[in-house]
This record gives sequence, C-alpha cells and structure tokens, in this order.
Amino acid sequence: MEPLFNLNFDSIIAAIEENGKRLARQDPLAPLAASQDVTSEDTGGAHEGTSQSGSNAVADEVISIIRPELDDFAKLIQDEAQASERRYDVMQASIENLLSKTVLWQELLQEQMKELVGTVKSLKEEVTELQEKAKEPSQK
Repeated sequence: MEPLFNLNFDSIIAAIEENGKRLARQDPLAPLAASQDVTSEDTGGAHEGTSQSGSNAVADEVISIIRPELDDFAKLIQDEAQASERRYDVMQASIENLLSKTVLWQELLQEQMKELVGTVKSLKEEVTELQEKAKEPSQK
C-alpha cells in the first residue's frame, strides 16, 4: 500500500528556514525608510551597520523558536496520514469481507432457488396426478 501522503518535510522545513534567513537579512525598516525618509536619528541608529552575522543570528534565533513547532506540525501531519491509511485499510478489509459474504449469500440463494424449483416441479407433478385421479372416477 502506497502512503497517501508522500511529503518531504525536511525540504519544507529547509525552505522555510531559508526564507526566514532571507527575511532576517532584510532591513525591517527599509520599506518605511523608503516611504518616509527615516534617518538614523529617527531610529536611534538601530538599522545602521547591521552586519550579516547579526542578521543570521536573528534568523537562527527565529528558526530555533519556530523549528520545534514546525517539527510538531510535521509529526502531526505524518500521524494523521498514517491514521488515514489505517482507516482506509480497515474500510478496504470491511468491503472485501462484505463482498465475500455477498458472494456466499448469492451462492446459497441460488441453491435455495434450485431446491425451490425442484419442490414446485414435484408439487406440480403431484397436483397433475391428483387431477388425473380426480377425473378418472367421474368418467366411470
């Protein structure tokens, strides 16, 4: 049985981490500065001289915070996929069981029908004989 979900969670997590690092490298005040001419005096120099390693440290910290939640979410999805597969297997087995019982009941019904036809033929012969016997005395 092939799994219902074939996701590579490590790739998903790596992509999210990479996006997190890329976002951390961006100056969060850059859009604001572009629209409002923010100076270093306005921000207290907070966005000046931000080093690459500082951005990576922030990204790593953000990733370290969300990584356990992502891992838990990935585990939850995997558990649900496995539970779905088990439910599917149980339903498949139930359907196969019902089909086999249906075939058995159909065979039994066919046998009963054959017996019933035989019984009706027998009754027909008996009735015919009785009718013939009933006609004989009246003809005398």
